[in-house]
Amino acid sequence: MNHFGILVKYEWKKLLQKKIVWVTVLVIVALQIISNLAFLTETITNTFTDDEGNVTQETLTGYERLLLEKENAKKLDGTWIDDTILAALRTGVPSSSINPYQEIYAVTHSILDGNEIYDADTDYLYAVWRNNIDQYILSGNGLTEGEMNVWHAKVETIETPFTYEYCLGWKEILTQALTNGILVLMLVAVCLADVFAGEHRLKTDQMILCMKNGRNMLYHAKALVGVLFGVGCAVILYGISFAFIFYFYGTEGFDAILQLAIVHAPFAISIGEAAMILFGITILSGILESAFAMYLSEYLGNGVAVMAILVGIMLLTQFIGVPEEWRVLSQGWNLLPTNLIAAWAFTDVWLVAIPGGYLTNFQFAAILYPVLAIFFLWAGRKKYKHFQVTGR
Repeated sequence: MNHFGILVKYEWKKLLQKKIVWVTVLVIVALQIISNLAFLTETITNTFTDDEGNVTQETLTGYERLLLEKENAKKLDGTWIDDTILAALRTGVPSSSINPYQEIYAVTHSILDGNEIYDADTDYLYAVWRNNIDQYILSGNGLTEGEMNVWHAKVETIETPFTYEYCLGWKEILTQALTNGILVLMLVAVCLADVFAGEHRLKTDQMILCMKNGRNMLYHAKALVGVLFGVGCAVILYGISFAFIFYFYGTEGFDAILQLAIVHAPFAISIGEAAMILFGITILSGILESAFAMYLSEYLGNGVAVMAILVGIMLLTQFIGVPEEWRVLSQGWNLLPTNLIAAWAFTDVWLVAIPGGYLTNFQFAAILYPVLAIFFLWAGRKKYKHFQVTGR
């Protein structure tokens, strides 16, 4: 084995021997498992009164509810959301805690308000849908004429009437995407914060830097391990989600249209493609966050400060937004990993102009994140090599 391979192996050993790493990983994995099984502890009880005044109660466990939702959704598989199903929705449904048309209701009631459903036909339903996208998604974001044309062209390719396909598993993956991304950031923030800061704290930095392989090669080994750790966190957490969700809901519906989950998304892609996009962005986020964490670890020399900065940025992105009037700043804010890994990012319609066309935020992030990661790794390396001269 060459020197670099030995150093990589040694850095993995150092990282995995830290108690805080194992404790954090086990806690995060436990949280991920619990979140996927929490519905089993639920109990739903509903009371119904029939036309004769008789009162009945129906109680379902979380698992029974899941089975009923799956059964109802699979019965609707292949159903066009057109005049026929709209008429069925108006006739009422049997007394049940689970509406047999629940999945169709989720789509139509996201488009129509109040009692409009009772007077709507197919033409009106999709006219309102297009108007909502144009008024609230496109016109409301101050897009340029070129951007508007791009999205109008995409919306026109979405076939109407919609065809419902059973896709509960993929919908659930979209729902969990933000949680997965935040958990990846938490793992990176805690486990990589001390990669370089620990050497400064323990006063071993100058001894390491004076060694034959203590400059370039050791830094590259540390950087590789850190980046692989971020990628591994994303893959493991999504792997847990995939395993539980596909076990309970199945894998059907990859090709179902995205609008069955995010009604007013103007993207002409399938729900499975959307889930894979978020999975890919989460992996790239893991790389960027790992590179940034290691840069801060070297630059600040304090693991606690690194964790505070990363967690602070995460909290800010969840509770604070930038006004849309500040186009450049707001779009940059939306490109931050913890904003882009959420399902609602598919309603963010700002584009990035390039020669000959436009890129969506997802396409731009697929270029931007690796470039930023390389920059932080380069800046960290420069700081790392320079420290032996000016450190103490």
